[in-house]
Amino acid sequence: MSAATVPLRRPSPVPGPLRTALVTGGWTWGVVALAIALGLALSLLGNKGKAFVVSSMLAVALTMFWAFLAGGRLVAMAIAGWQLRLPNAVRHALATGMVMLALAVALPAAVLALALDGSFAMAAAILSIGAAIGLFWASMPPWTMLAMIGLSTFIGAIPKSAFTAIAGIVQGPGPLAMVAAAILLLCVPCWLLIPRRIGEGSAWTVPVAVQLGRGNPFASTASQNTGVLTPETPIGTGLAQAPDEVMGIALGPGFGRNSLRNVVVSQAPVVGVILLWLFADGTLTTTKVHMGLVWGPALVISSGMAPLARLLTVFWQPRQGLHELALLPGMPARPVPVLARQLALQVLVRAVPALAMVLAFAVSRGTPVEHCVLLASASLGSLSLLWGWTLVALHTQAGRWSILALSILLALASMALMTAGDIAGPMPRVTAAYAVALVAGVALQFIGIRRMRALPHPWLGN
Repeated sequence: MSAATVPLRRPSPVPGPLRTALVTGGWTWGVVALAIALGLALSLLGNKGKAFVVSSMLAVALTMFWAFLAGGRLVAMAIAGWQLRLPNAVRHALATGMVMLALAVALPAAVLALALDGSFAMAAAILSIGAAIGLFWASMPPWTMLAMIGLSTFIGAIPKSAFTAIAGIVQGPGPLAMVAAAILLLCVPCWLLIPRRIGEGSAWTVPVAVQLGRGNPFASTASQNTGVLTPETPIGTGLAQAPDEVMGIALGPGFGRNSLRNVVVSQAPVVGVILLWLFADGTLTTTKVHMGLVWGPALVISSGMAPLARLLTVFWQPRQGLHELALLPGMPARPVPVLARQLALQVLVRAVPALAMVLAFAVSRGTPVEHCVLLASASLGSLSLLWGWTLVALHTQAGRWSILALSILLALASMALMTAGDIAGPMPRVTAAYAVALVAGVALQFIGIRRMRALPHPWLGN
């Protein structure tokens, strides 16, 4: 075929920044859609004034999460383009960022203002603060979390009268927009320092935005496994008498010995989120329940699901050595009971401390007892149901997709019900439903373990 007969590719009618924004955000645009959907759902409950405040605060939390992921990926992409000396890389990244802000801030703000008879300028300013905080959280070096601890302690010592005076100053859309701009300015020094540390430093000094752009999160190097917040590998000389530890080493991150260091490392994300709640305490405390607690059940579920997520990843990507693990020396002769014990121990050692910290935060903020009960029941019921369904559906491709769908559904349901509980008050039927989910999850666990016993090996029948 000659060069003259090669058909020319027509340029896409979609502008480049918009295409880049959609690809960079990826699945995180579902978080923006969720913020819009929750605002429309709350408009059906009546009392649009309070619903506008609650939906705006909930949208702030979701926008913060979106900016942490999508904004971090955009920063990593811009830095990579700058290092490769691509033409107009920084200019294209800035244009893409403006498009992403229009889709994630202006569009939800317009929907909330129209559906709940609120102010578009106020909603846009509030969501801008959430986007700026999430982007700053992704851009800052992780060592600054230590400074956040001291800052949160200092903020907690400030009298409430000072917060009242500050709230009166930054009450309008204009001052709130200036706050968002100030937070964005704090990101600039972080961005300027990132190129100097690419390929260098440790987990303490490399910003999360760069780590998000490095590809496979399970592909770690030796230089990245020397940080303080890195789990230790439970390799010793007595593994012949400890088949449980052998299976833990074989399955990789999320399993193995529960040393004090590993337990502390597993709770570091939970501590970071609670510190973020403390940092934004004045913004999130606008109703009788702290708006950060809407994320409480999802935070506990994600912490407890870490070992199950690792097992799901290994099943989904058998090239990581799934089948070869069955041939390792020292593996237990009856692997199913050992695997069940490993899962139970690792799930509980992560979920119970996370739930205790979230409940302690709720009590410290004067959360009503019925809301604390709803938080605990939603966390334990959802985790138990997801745990049981993971063991049942692990061995098929469709089953693994159903696990992801169920996890998203339970997380969204818990957030919606926590928000509804703040508006409607106690909901004993919902608490009873989560108790039923807890029992159903335990029953599914026994069913899944029984099905595994019928296989030659827990993971050789997939």
